[in-house]
Amino acid sequence: MLNNQLYTIQSLEYQDNKIESEIKLMKSHPIFKGHFPDVPVLPGVTMMQMVKEQVEIAENKVFIIESAGQLKFLQMLNPENIDTVCWEIIVKEMEDGIYKVKAQMFKEDLVFFKMTGKLAWQQ
Repeated sequence: MLNNQLYTIQSLEYQDNKIESEIKLMKSHPIFKGHFPDVPVLPGVTMMQMVKEQVEIAENKVFIIESAGQLKFLQMLNPENIDTVCWEIIVKEMEDGIYKVKAQMFKEDLVFFKMTGKLAWQQ
């Protein structure tokens, strides 16, 4: 789990199938030394993990990422320049423990990441 290691959740609200949150990146985390040493960038795979972890907190369930239909990395996120971002995640429960998600990470008008995918609930 990356929560409280790579980032901390400053706020998280879950209403009407929508998660709205604000997270703060821990720019001293070792991941930024390797990705990349001179210009740190938040890796895309960690963005996907953040989506999963926030849905787990909101639903109080454990999930795996079953599929990622669309992933769009629109801007690099350098924690030296921007260390606090917002999330909007739409969560729709399907059948057989599958949850459809549509997520975006942004700061004001700047969108960093968009994702659609499916999470499978680990019963």
